[in-house]
Amino acid sequence: MGAEPLDMQEALLLRYPIASGDMKFIEVNQRDVYLRHDPTSGMVLRGEIPDCGPGCYADLGQVILEYALTCEDCEDPLRSGAHAETFAKNLGASFVTKIQKGMPGATPAARVAAALECLLRSLKVPFTAERAGDETRYVMDTCPLCEAAEQTGMRGRVALAHEALDELVRFVLAILDPALDVQLPATPHAAGEGLELVISPAR
Repeated sequence: MGAEPLDMQEALLLRYPIASGDMKFIEVNQRDVYLRHDPTSGMVLRGEIPDCGPGCYADLGQVILEYALTCEDCEDPLRSGAHAETFAKNLGASFVTKIQKGMPGATPAARVAAALECLLRSLKVPFTAERAGDETRYVMDTCPLCEAAEQTGMRGRVALAHEALDELVRFVLAILDPALDVQLPATPHAAGEGLELVISPAR
């Protein structure tokens, strides 16, 4: 099962400061998150650093982890929840606007499928989409956030990153088709465990 291909203009969706490696919030640069056309996979969300080039590209998993690191005092559940919600609203609103403009005559179901598959491609892990009755299951071979944490060493706030991904998916769906619900498991995961995202009618 594949979504309707996206053919939209590239655009800047979000900008945020990058925290320093010593875990104290010091603005050392900025990350720009773009909607980009990847010649091999199609439209994706990609993080870039101004004037740095391909060596500084970041997939969506790394972007979410980086954003989580910018949260001061996130040991407080209320603060961490607000931080995840802010990320979802800031990135999700810009992304949804591009989906709506790029697919003006599409059904809500087609927009949802295109948006979700774009987000999953942006996480850079293999996935399959399976339809069973009124449910659609997006099955990822591995957890993209756990993979990104291992590759980058940004393991400090993986749980918050999962919360931010969950908020992002829910926010996008709530705008594109509020009649749908999403199930996305939270951390912790067993080593090497995959991730499953289930879309179904809201009950």
